[in-house]
Amino acid sequence: MKKKLIVSGCSYTTNNYISSIHPNMDCSWPKWPELLANKLNMECINLGASGHGQEYIYSSILDKLGTLDKEDVGLVIAGWSRASRRDWKTHDLWHSNKWDEKGDNKYFVYRMLRYQYSFQQICKSLNIRYKQAQIIDSYDYACWSGTKEVWPEAVGKVLTKKNHYKEIHNSPYYKLIDENFLGFPGGEELGGYCMQDFMKHPDHFISDKDWHPNAEGHKIIAEKFYENI
Repeated sequence: MKKKLIVSGCSYTTNNYISSIHPNMDCSWPKWPELLANKLNMECINLGASGHGQEYIYSSILDKLGTLDKEDVGLVIAGWSRASRRDWKTHDLWHSNKWDEKGDNKYFVYRMLRYQYSFQQICKSLNIRYKQAQIIDSYDYACWSGTKEVWPEAVGKVLTKKNHYKEIHNSPYYKLIDENFLGFPGGEELGGYCMQDFMKHPDHFISDKDWHPNAEGHKIIAEKFYENI
């Protein structure tokens, strides 16, 4: 029996991506978790869901691990999203907002780092192989799909990217995250990277208006993970 590769993330990870810009486009190409699983000869369990943030990513992985024999798990990957997103669950269904109405940048940063450090420590305690990475930058400009529209609830909370990464650097978690976090902390401001950074050509994206990875973009993300496993 093949070992299981368990992955969670946002729209850059989900197997069921539907473009809001091009709703009639067939986006059924293999996504990076499936491509990586094939390279590793593992069974892929892709928990990714569009629009979700760190709480969903963390929770979906832990919930799935609770249903499995750890001996059947070959690798777990958390593909982190924006720090400012809010997730919650009602009647067994997950929901999300792309900008949390509560808190501020420091709160978003610390909340994110708590999930990332906790993910690391839980995988260690279970003796399960793990990797994590920012698939997209944790910082958000509070606009969507390249528009100039700013979410009303974001007004007064938006800080510069420099301050966002300053909060990460000054947090007690900065020195606690280990080498299994690829490109930590996810931005070049502190010498890191996110997976989106390796998609350098327009042909790696769905279009100039939809910046999600196309088939070639997903191959690039899968290869980057594979190089570091």
